[in-house]
Amino acid sequence: FTFYITHLNLQTPSMAGAADKALEKVKKLVDSGSFYEAQQMFKTNYHRFKARKQLQDSYQILKDGAVLQLQNRQITCGMELGQLLIEAYFSDKVALQGLALQSVLDIIAALPCPLAPPSTSGAEADAAVTSTLTECSRFTTAAVKWAQRSAGPEGPAPIHDAYGQYLWRVTGWRGLWRATPHFVRGKDADAFAQALHACSREGLRGSERDLIIMRGVLQTLTVASPSSPSMQRQVAHAKRLLEAYLARTAGLDSPLVHFATMLLSALERRSLQLVRLLKQKYEVALNRDPNFMVYMAAVERIYLGVGKQAGGGLGGLLSSLLSSLEAPELDSDDEDDEGSNTEQPTAARA
Repeated sequence: FTFYITHLNLQTPSMAGAADKALEKVKKLVDSGSFYEAQQMFKTNYHRFKARKQLQDSYQILKDGAVLQLQNRQITCGMELGQLLIEAYFSDKVALQGLALQSVLDIIAALPCPLAPPSTSGAEADAAVTSTLTECSRFTTAAVKWAQRSAGPEGPAPIHDAYGQYLWRVTGWRGLWRATPHFVRGKDADAFAQALHACSREGLRGSERDLIIMRGVLQTLTVASPSSPSMQRQVAHAKRLLEAYLARTAGLDSPLVHFATMLLSALERRSLQLVRLLKQKYEVALNRDPNFMVYMAAVERIYLGVGKQAGGGLGGLLSSLLSSLEAPELDSDDEDDEGSNTEQPTAARA
């Protein structure tokens, strides 16, 4: 068995406020623009507190230091301190709850909007933004892995929600494909629905509004693992997503919406017969996007045990579609994400 620290109270009263005093000194360096010197002092103070077994102070130094650096657009420095914090959580077996989880969410909340250097444009500007987002994603990767391995009732969902909303906020509908792998693994269906709805208004024709929600529902379903808790969680998440999206699109009524609604009911019953009947009845609607049937093959395999993913034929197509669009920052050994992935939405390819 692996035990995780759920409460840390290892400091004497005389030690209280030690981190605040140290941070006050370093903050003056940050305010003066001496970011490198401040970075070294953050790390020195962290190691000093850690050596003295003042663990809470050591964590506070890293979290507050990361937030300060990020607020001043020092992304590399902020992410380095964030990574050190996650490594400390790993080594000290800190549980995913309370102050520890909030510290990770505070760092994500402090992430600045990536900006390309003024002298760049076009492809170079896009590459600069991508490089920044990749650096931020490394921290998220580490945080998700910690969440997967530590004790916590919600798992990595709050981290996925926070980072998905950050990516949506800074990239908009053209970058929804970056945020989707996080939205489908989170719990905030309303935020995901809001992003899909905004995308449908800005990047899609009116006749395609049902395509984007159908895609979102299927993507949400296919990130489940073949275990009852995971499947139940993703079906419930998909239902909330569909309801939240339809609440924003009054009057949206189409065969695909009907199919999505009945598919979720069929999966709750684990009814292969009903799923096959629905596929047959709504074949014309599903053929509007050739990837829908590929996603449905994944849904049947995960939820209903139909067939095994093979190297060729439909299995090869499924593997190619899902694996080629895997978000690089997601942990490949996340048991809830086994054999699953998401696809870039139509609007993001426009």
